Amino acid sequence: MSGFDPAAAAAAYVQQLPAAERAAAASHTAWSEGLGLAVVAVLLLACWAIARSGLLIRICARMDAAGRPGWMAGSACGAVLAGLAALAVTPVELVGAVLAGEAPLAALAMALRQDAVYALVGAVAAPLLFGLIRLAPRAWPLICGGFLATLVFASVWLPFAEASGPPPLPAAPAGAARSGLLRLIGETHVPASEVYISANPAIDADVTGVGSARVVISRGLWAKASPEELRGSVGHLISHYVHHDQLSIALLLAALTVGLFLAAKALFEPAARLLGAAVNGPDDAAGAPVLLAIAAVYLCGAICADHAFIRAINVRADQYSLDHARAPDGLATALLHEWKGQAVDPSPLQEALFYDHPALEGRLLHAMRWKAAHGG
Repeated sequence: MSGFDPAAAAAAYVQQLPAAERAAAASHTAWSEGLGLAVVAVLLLACWAIARSGLLIRICARMDAAGRPGWMAGSACGAVLAGLAALAVTPVELVGAVLAGEAPLAALAMALRQDAVYALVGAVAAPLLFGLIRLAPRAWPLICGGFLATLVFASVWLPFAEASGPPPLPAAPAGAARSGLLRLIGETHVPASEVYISANPAIDADVTGVGSARVVISRGLWAKASPEELRGSVGHLISHYVHHDQLSIALLLAALTVGLFLAAKALFEPAARLLGAAVNGPDDAAGAPVLLAIAAVYLCGAICADHAFIRAINVRADQYSLDHARAPDGLATALLHEWKGQAVDPSPLQEALFYDHPALEGRLLHAMRWKAAHGG
């Protein structure tokens, strides 16, 4: 397109967001990312302090001296560890709550209730885990990981798969918007014959199902969006459908879940040495801080891997929308409406560590470069 500057066009779209909102988003993103890193650092420090203190070793010794069954020692250690770790990170969480505008006393009360819940979960989960480790010292990672991976996979995949075929919703009203979407559906060979409108007032849409697809536009989006924006937005969602992205995400999360337990087994001894924990092995209840520290580090890496995958499939979905809906300005407008308040132009490191979708400015530039290459 002669005289068309993609960078200037992308910048013009960014300028449609009020400067105050963009500045607030950059500030919020920076401190929320900093707080997230602080939570992880404090949690690891708490694991180190608890492991070095020998507190859980003394609890186990007293339980043994009193003739208590092994599961009680595991329960006590799980409750103490979870409660102390939660209390350690509570100040950081309170800072985040106050910065987010919450009342300090209300935030403190909520945090203390959550700490109590964590302690209860630790008391219940720890003896089950340690008991399984003793019963199956080699297979426990696959047993635990397989069970939880099945739950994760089902929770991510089944709602998408079950949302197949015509829903009990009204069809989209006749007009240019509906005609454009039906044409896009036909050209991309999506097995759907209608577009439906949900009562949701938010800006939302989805293409779901297995075998027979379901294309649903929220009432809020239908009322606000132009036909071009609807094509751009739905074209992006069709990419997720035709490339089976929801299934891929479910499989990835399931694999990462199994990996957590395999990492816990493989890394227990070096992690115990690093933390200074005088424990006998992963079946020792006093080694709970070691397992928690491994889990914290692993989950940070797993979240980064999941985010990287989701960013990649969204770049592909944007490209798919541009190539099939051929509505670069519609996609750009949809991206503005779907903006979730993150910094629009983070550093590459920020994006790699914290963003589960490509940054807004980069996505807008992608759309405008496509527009320049294809003459509008």
